[in-house]
Amino acid sequence: MWSSSQGRHEAVSVLLAAGAKVNKGDYDGVTALMWAAGSETSGDTEHKKGLLEKANKGDTLADVVSLLLAYRASIDSRDKDGITAIMYARLIT
Repeated sequence: MWSSSQGRHEAVSVLLAAGAKVNKGDYDGVTALMWAAGSETSGDTEHKKGLLEKANKGDTLADVVSLLLAYRASIDSRDKDGITAIMYARLIT
């Protein structure tokens, strides 16, 4: 769900309510939770800000992550390179 990487809480909510599979990965195995945790929202094009820093500044990504977790998004899923959502949410590169 690309919407999760953009902090689009309402869009993600509608998709999940319509039956979108929260743990379905893209062709690289990246799930919606991974997209949200490692997104480029807030102008973070160099991935220098982690999810926690973004959340402290009011970024909507934390709300999207909470929603995905409420729908039982797996924090243990790994993409094709073995990276988890927690790794995507790193504080610094």
